[in-house]
Amino acid sequence: MVPVAILGSGPSFALFFGIYSFAKDKLERSTGDSKTSVLIASILGGIPSSLVAVPADLLKKRIVLETTERSWLAVSREIINKEGAKGMFLGWQANMLKDLPFAAIKMTLYEGCKSLYLTFRAKYWRQTSGVDSTNDTNLSLPEYGVVGFASGAATAVLTTPLDCVNTRIKSGELREFGVIRGHFEIIKRDGWKALFRGLGPRTIIISLGSSVFWSMQNAIIKVIS
Repeated sequence: MVPVAILGSGPSFALFFGIYSFAKDKLERSTGDSKTSVLIASILGGIPSSLVAVPADLLKKRIVLETTERSWLAVSREIINKEGAKGMFLGWQANMLKDLPFAAIKMTLYEGCKSLYLTFRAKYWRQTSGVDSTNDTNLSLPEYGVVGFASGAATAVLTTPLDCVNTRIKSGELREFGVIRGHFEIIKRDGWKALFRGLGPRTIIISLGSSVFWSMQNAIIKVIS
């Protein structure tokens, strides 16, 4: 499972943030609109990032849901033998429809939480010490962690239904349904609460992951610069 996670997440994250950072910087300079720049850059980075992650995501879900323990290589061979190379991209549409909103929501919420925090901090400093920090947009590493945690929690809650549908499509349970129909099928079978199954653990994982990621990313940036 670890090799699958590394092979899927590593290239996907690198591709997303490489494209996102470049596109956001260019768009902000040309338009001056930071909110629109974040949204467009998220989509531009999310498309190739999502496609790259599909095979690893498929293998991960197949291995987790299987009753017998097999290696990811064995599962890969079985899929390719039965369905050809295209079988490794089963559910790519579901992945795309999950990942693009996820990326847009994640980055928009992160930038929004950061902006709100900076506004709150400037107001607090002005009231307590008379210091005007309105133009100070730098955060400490703990502050990046707090902002990342808050935006990660909000992202997890909003995207859990999409992740639930995506998982069932990848497992083969809803492979004949699209993402939109998949939502209604789950509600029909198990009720609307089933769309939020696993919300607690997912929120904790994404929140902590987001907190660590933004802290580490900005620590690396500070070291490099």
